[in-house]
Amino acid sequence: TEYGRDDILLRRDLFDRRGALTGLYTALSVATKPFVAVVACDMIFASARVLEAELEYLKETGCDAAVPSLTHGYEPFHAVYRRETCLEYVKAALDRGECRATSWFKDAKLFLLDSEAVLAADPRGGCFVNVNTPEELAEMERRLRNDEILLASDE
Repeated sequence: TEYGRDDILLRRDLFDRRGALTGLYTALSVATKPFVAVVACDMIFASARVLEAELEYLKETGCDAAVPSLTHGYEPFHAVYRRETCLEYVKAALDRGECRATSWFKDAKLFLLDSEAVLAADPRGGCFVNVNTPEELAEMERRLRNDEILLASDE
């Protein structure tokens, strides 16, 4: 389905079931390039610099995915994936009935970025902040108006 711009296509999940893993599978399936950057639509400060660093780590190490891993866990929706290998792992997880975006990580070779690596790529921090409600959006707007700094530790 066209989204109103020539360079953006909106795709319906290829699996008719709920879960983040189906969206990841669809993204990997329809991608035409060997590396796929995935960013959640609610991450309002997503960082191209962090994604570029993740891509470089993948190319250097030969890993399947470069994923931030902070104190609260993985950030699978601000990561870069090697399409060919990850597509197989994600499909196998779906075939097992999994729905969590990270359920296949145990099968793959991951390059994990800690907060130090994330901040080295983008010192402004805040790239994993997500906004899901009007109240959260208002709070982010307030923080921006007040020039409050978003640190990686806030994420």
